[in-house]
Amino acid sequence: MRLTLCLLFLILPCASVGADTLTFEKNGSLNGEVTYKEEKFTIVATFRGRVTKTYIFNRSKVKEIEINDNLMNQGPPPDWLFKYEARQTNSPKAGANATSTPKSHTTEPQNRDFSKLPGMRPPPNEPDAPPPPLAPVVDPDSGVITTPVEATEKIRFNDGDSRTGKLLLISKDTITARIQGREIPYARALVKSITVIH
Repeated sequence: MRLTLCLLFLILPCASVGADTLTFEKNGSLNGEVTYKEEKFTIVATFRGRVTKTYIFNRSKVKEIEINDNLMNQGPPPDWLFKYEARQTNSPKAGANATSTPKSHTTEPQNRDFSKLPGMRPPPNEPDAPPPPLAPVVDPDSGVITTPVEATEKIRFNDGDSRTGKLLLISKDTITARIQGREIPYARALVKSITVIH
């Protein structure tokens, strides 16, 4: 009985950590704690021997994010990850262990009224504002005018539902996306995966 309780207390903290698997366009996948802000994914990955490293990837490198409990990676960090590793800064204010990543990726949108979002899902039967138009771009060589399309992601939920929108933020507790012109924070526990559409 005591052995069972001890094992239970060792397992429970692991289940509450926000872990994910990043799958890349090339070079496989990586497990760890993922955050996203300003078109960049940051992952804190743990390898054999409890070696922990922080990596930063541009959105274009990532194919999918699977929300799961996988924190550990097999073996040592592969060599190809070196160029994505967050570098140490030499700033005296930053301290000896500071990295070039922001201190917190858990900043939530400010001044939001979450009371209208039961279960942190969009309220039913409310009109959506259209997304702001993107400015036309003129190709300097050909003179062709094109209208850029905002990059999108497909968010799949644990209940089988899915939404397509612009991923804005992944924090410890929420995943925020702009869907049909509205910024909507979803509880991280509701999301199964996010596919990056290139």
